[in-house]
Amino acid sequence: MTHSPRTRRSRVLAAASLAATAALALAGCSSGGSPAGTSSGPADFGAINVQLSWLKNTEFSGEYLAVDNGYFTDAGFSDVTLTAGGSGSTSAITAVSSGQALIGISGPLQVAPAILEGAEVKIVGTSYQKNPFDIISLAEDPIPDPKAMVGKTIGVSDSNILIFDALLATNDIDPDSVNVVPFSDTSQLTSGQVDGYLGYTTSGPYALELQGYDAIEFLLADYGMSIVAESYVVTDEAIADQREEIKAYLKGLIQGWQAALADPEAATDAAVNDYGKDQNYNFEQQLNAFNVQATLQVTPDTEENGLFTMTPDLIQANLDTLALCGYDITAEQLFDLSLLDEVYEENPELRQIQ
Repeated sequence: MTHSPRTRRSRVLAAASLAATAALALAGCSSGGSPAGTSSGPADFGAINVQLSWLKNTEFSGEYLAVDNGYFTDAGFSDVTLTAGGSGSTSAITAVSSGQALIGISGPLQVAPAILEGAEVKIVGTSYQKNPFDIISLAEDPIPDPKAMVGKTIGVSDSNILIFDALLATNDIDPDSVNVVPFSDTSQLTSGQVDGYLGYTTSGPYALELQGYDAIEFLLADYGMSIVAESYVVTDEAIADQREEIKAYLKGLIQGWQAALADPEAATDAAVNDYGKDQNYNFEQQLNAFNVQATLQVTPDTEENGLFTMTPDLIQANLDTLALCGYDITAEQLFDLSLLDEVYEENPELRQIQ
């Protein structure tokens, strides 16, 4: 699937607008709060820590607005600390397994192998119904699909080798037929050092457009990589012992993302001028990223079932892709969406994206 930048921007901005109108340090677990409480009655869960998957940008705008608008406070939390991820940071799986965080953000390609190696964690919801990974190339020498990578040089950062190898495996491409080199920045593409690189639809094409380059992309999700992203992870122990606490967090999270999708500029402002201020983000770039990610979050399925949900078909597609990548795991081992189901059963009005 290829898109010119202008066509892609128009499409995602329109989709985000439609979504808008159609619609984690501390102890890590409960701190001084009551261990119980119900989702419909008063609760005092104290302070918690949430381990983010990356730096504080618009990926987590729903979390920011859940804090700023008091949704987490209303849910029973005295404080929610959002701990940034990024290179060299503690992974979400390590953070929740060690008790540093109650909740962490990761993805099936990281969580599945960890579970198979003994980690006692589960995914309880997912933000992106489709992962944002894409292969980006220049229009003058396009790579429109996976097979077109054969004989090409592709830049892949160390942290994304697993993702790229999975793409090759899923599409029956011999790894030796693609020259993979370490990737650091887009200058490798614009200077001709690489023919394409593994990036993110939320940022890569638009950044190149701002530099005056006509870029195209294909989403990995459109070529057999049915792997969700930005998934919320907790321990099995927490599900058993802090179920209402997790549900309360999910409720506040849904409300935060409802608010963010309804007002992309306010969501972006929170990321650029507050939570991610030290990163010196460009507002327009972050707004574009937000609008693109909205198309990954808001789908016909989430419009019907609610944010963070997964249909049985999507779950099976993820399991099938994981199996092709060498991770044989069952839905029961990887997911527990019963908490989210309960949140929506108890708060049916949250299903509709505001």
